[in-house]
Amino acid sequence: MNCIKCGREIPEGELFCAACSLAPAHKEAAHPPAARQQRKPAKRAAPLPPSKRPVQKRPAEPEKKRSLRAAVAIVLLSMMLALSLTYIGLSYNRLAQDRGRLRTREADLQVRENEIAGLEREWETMSQQLAAAQESEKKLRAEVERLSRQLNDSEGNVSQAQYDMNSQQQELDRLRAENVELVEAADELDRQVKELTGKVTSLTAQVNALDISNEALSEKASFMDRYVVFVNNDSSKLYHSYSCKTFTRQNFWAYSRKLAENNGFSPCPDCQRKE
Repeated sequence: MNCIKCGREIPEGELFCAACSLAPAHKEAAHPPAARQQRKPAKRAAPLPPSKRPVQKRPAEPEKKRSLRAAVAIVLLSMMLALSLTYIGLSYNRLAQDRGRLRTREADLQVRENEIAGLEREWETMSQQLAAAQESEKKLRAEVERLSRQLNDSEGNVSQAQYDMNSQQQELDRLRAENVELVEAADELDRQVKELTGKVTSLTAQVNALDISNEALSEKASFMDRYVVFVNNDSSKLYHSYSCKTFTRQNFWAYSRKLAENNGFSPCPDCQRKE
């Protein structure tokens, strides 16, 4: 298509001639197709400088594209919010598991301490029994020596000495048998004391290991109590520690202290008092 004024070719899709700014629609209205074929092409005028050329307005962006962009932005924000909530849920689950393991370790440590206390009491009882048996053995030996002296002193008198000797011999045999039994009981007590001493040593090592583990778990629990706070799902806008009496432990969120304050939550006056 050519311009009716200057004769220059107008590219397809353009609204105006770049040289004279005449719209092709004017040409169609002014000159029908038959007359346009008979008319001779006019002389081509010099092209206008770029500063005088008409500025073509860029068509406005369709409303559909703006709606599509807004929908894409909303979808991206929803995905980011879902990922954040998932991360918070996983963090809370890990915290709950750590607290459960800590409580299990503390209960196990308490059971071990009770067992050690029972063994120590049993060891003290056995030690007392051993001391009593040793004291009884000393008394029996003194009695045997006394009876032996009496037996030696009664040898001068034959009939009386024989009678006394028989009775003393019986008594001596009885005392010796008792002495043998006491010696065996003392040996058994010594063996039990050694066995209990080995058990106490082993349990002491276990207690030391549990003390170290308990100290690490206590430090972890102290860290969680210091930096993690909980928010009830209500309108109070307060954050609480785990041990707070107003913390329901049913429907809540877990935050770091700084994140809770950034989200507009205030410290609970009961559990968050500054020392």
